[in-house]
Amino acid sequence: MAKNQTVKERLISYLSYLGVGQTRFEKDCGLANGYINNIRRSITPEKLQIIAPYCPDLNTGWLMTGEGEMLKNSQHLTINNKEIHDNGTVIDGGNAANSPISVSSGNCAQQIAALQQRIADKDALIASLQKQVANLEELIAMLRK
Repeated sequence: MAKNQTVKERLISYLSYLGVGQTRFEKDCGLANGYINNIRRSITPEKLQIIAPYCPDLNTGWLMTGEGEMLKNSQHLTINNKEIHDNGTVIDGGNAANSPISVSSGNCAQQIAALQQRIADKDALIASLQKQVANLEELIAMLRK
């Protein structure tokens, strides 16, 4: 999807991810008011150097070409049309109200590891219960003889 977007649309997506408005971003970077709306094809290297310090996690290759991930060294998991990034950010590609998974803050990698551990614990419990059921079935069979 990002590859089909313009540089301007990708930058606006990134600002949305940050929760920062265009006017505020332009002011913080010292860019002219309306600069983002006037981006036609690309951003000059000079403007990219001005913007970069305000976007330390932005993958500038993605910004310019649409290839790769929006964030540098981005790690994410997709669950129910949501990209859950390692910084705890959720990019919702579906309806959040219908999703059983919610990540609001914290380190996503740690939360995923905790969920994986809970799944492993439940799997071990299920295996143990299955063994107990099998033992009980054997005992019942022996008692019926």
